[in-house]
Amino acid sequence: MTILITGVPLICANLLVAFGSNLEMIYAGRGLAGFFIGVMSPSIPIYICEISHPKIRGSLAMLTGSQFNLGVILSYSLGLKCDWSMLALVGAVR
Repeated sequence: MTILITGVPLICANLLVAFGSNLEMIYAGRGLAGFFIGVMSPSIPIYICEISHPKIRGSLAMLTGSQFNLGVILSYSLGLKCDWSMLALVGAVR
């Protein structure tokens, strides 16, 4: 339930960054995004461990960290081609 609840504010925070008209709105959006990612991050491995079969539980839990790192690499790669507001929109859509 935590993952579902934090998803909507995270999308709103990315939209605030993308469409922010001043620096304070961008800072507020980034701060909110960081907060909700911090709330969501521990919930994902716990959820995966609760629903997965014991034989593959460790492998699936390990994949969350790998997928996070892959997302960072993808964001940096997209950042080479897109400006920051487009990158925030991509983050909201993901």
